[in-house]
Amino acid sequence: MKELSVTETVTTTFDTSIPKGFYRTKEAARIARIPVPTLRNWRQIGVILPSLEYTDDDGATEKGYDFEALLFARLLRVLRENRVSFRRSVATLRHCTARFGPPSPAWAEVKIFAFEGVEVFTYSDNDGWGSTAPTKGGQKAAEKLFGDAFYELKDNADALLIPSDFIECVQIDPEIRDGMPVVRGSRIRTSTLQHLVDANWTPRLVVDLAYPHLTEQQVECAVEYERFLDGG
Repeated sequence: MKELSVTETVTTTFDTSIPKGFYRTKEAARIARIPVPTLRNWRQIGVILPSLEYTDDDGATEKGYDFEALLFARLLRVLRENRVSFRRSVATLRHCTARFGPPSPAWAEVKIFAFEGVEVFTYSDNDGWGSTAPTKGGQKAAEKLFGDAFYELKDNADALLIPSDFIECVQIDPEIRDGMPVVRGSRIRTSTLQHLVDANWTPRLVVDLAYPHLTEQQVECAVEYERFLDGG
């Protein structure tokens, strides 16, 4: 099993370029929709640690989370929101990582069930462990977690991070724009569009004067997504 606590040194000499998919604490918390104090607490107790670092031209070193850690954090948050105990949530995700690899399209067929928020079952037809029916005393587990999000991983590795309402217009890819949210199929950050709209640009004006290859609907969706992340 890959330990998330292992630190990967990205640069050994001064390098002003930020590693691909490098997320500072506030960025990681915002995208994974986790309060910053919660993410810091998880770091303090060693559940999820920053795994990347870079050194700027002043010699200052900064640590950040990678894309895999964002997915792990989001999954942990969802388990907790479904009343699964913290200990059980962490154990479940570590088990799934050992069984299916890091959260990725390989998880597309994985099903996670919770029984009264106490016992958690994982199930897949496609691994070598065989099928373990999610049952309790012969009865089906009461609650299936994550809905169709895992299945959507088949086509979109970022499906766990982006709500279904935005998945068609927003993309998060560590290879694009440092892993920040962009308009799907482009390199335009959703935050850039939000800044323009907040500066009193209408979506029509954004398209006409700045990004003619976008549609007004894409601009509106990107701005709505950014406001969603801000809790507004």
